[in-house]
Amino acid sequence: MQLVPDRGLPSRDSGGSIAGLCDRWCDKKEVPRDQSAGMSFDRNRLTSVHPFFVPLTRCTASVAISVGCFLFPRPARHSSNKVAMKAPKRLEPLIQEGLVDEVLYALKSGKEAAVYVVRSEGVVRCAKVYKEASQRGFHKQAQYREGRQVRNSRKARAMAKSSRYGRREQEDVWQNTEVDALYRLAAAGVRVPQPYQFVDGVLLMQLITDEEGDAAPRLDDVELTADQARAYHASLIADVVKMLCIGLVHGDLSEFNVLVDAQGPVIIDLPQAVDAAANNHAPWMLARDVNNLAAYFGQFAPELLTTSYAQEIWHLYEHGHLTPDVALTGHFKGQHRTVDLDAILNEIHEAEVEAMQRKLAVE
Repeated sequence: MQLVPDRGLPSRDSGGSIAGLCDRWCDKKEVPRDQSAGMSFDRNRLTSVHPFFVPLTRCTASVAISVGCFLFPRPARHSSNKVAMKAPKRLEPLIQEGLVDEVLYALKSGKEAAVYVVRSEGVVRCAKVYKEASQRGFHKQAQYREGRQVRNSRKARAMAKSSRYGRREQEDVWQNTEVDALYRLAAAGVRVPQPYQFVDGVLLMQLITDEEGDAAPRLDDVELTADQARAYHASLIADVVKMLCIGLVHGDLSEFNVLVDAQGPVIIDLPQAVDAAANNHAPWMLARDVNNLAAYFGQFAPELLTTSYAQEIWHLYEHGHLTPDVALTGHFKGQHRTVDLDAILNEIHEAEVEAMQRKLAVE
């Protein structure tokens, strides 16, 4: 497994400092490196790589690095041995209560939450701080909330009316869905982070790490061989089956919601998980999840693009034959029934006669 190499010059949002960028381009173009002054490229020959670097050759190494880190901040890949950062406001109560010892660094900020690496009970973990509803970018939440039961009738009525109290309760349900799903999935043998505490909209859970102990990369940041793609795809399909066996569909599964550690893929981000039996959108959500996996891994193993695991899995689930260790073929043929045209025509004729008789009776 290797991290995906840059395929060209990054945009402002693609990540990577100038120093790192130069390293990768020097590797790619076989440009000698000058390790002096802490800058890992040769100014005299760097302009032959790409005109983008011309302005940097007129800067000192320290200026070039500073400019590069400002324009192209490198994606976080940190060691746990870092000086602690100032605690974000949302994490201060957990520090005061002794649940968090210190905040090491910010790991990522997504559409649903910001994630920090923290030290908790002497162990390096991560803290997922859920964003307020007004700050979130997740769309069509109503489709995901369908079928979620609230036992308290007062809360249920408030949520249906979307009052201020009801919206607050919806937030609690949305966040607790992930916590509940993580515990259930871990018990079912699905590879997910282990949850530890959930306090005031902050979820403390296991930090998934790579072989070197750094925060594990997302699946879309990993370069795979065809064999690895097939193995990872099989592992995730098995996890999708295990999820459905306990009545859950991820609902937003893709290469962006999977981490890769030394043992393989780990599924993350589950606040939108749906009840397969109670949500009418569950079949197409499952299909989208499975098709996302086929589309991604199909880049490395093209034969996966022609599979139809989603239809096969849902068919087995609907008929009560889905088990965690079911043997799937990846191909599904729908049921084909012979149509009795004579019977259909007779029914149409009888309906026409009946309609005519009713008309005559009225007249």
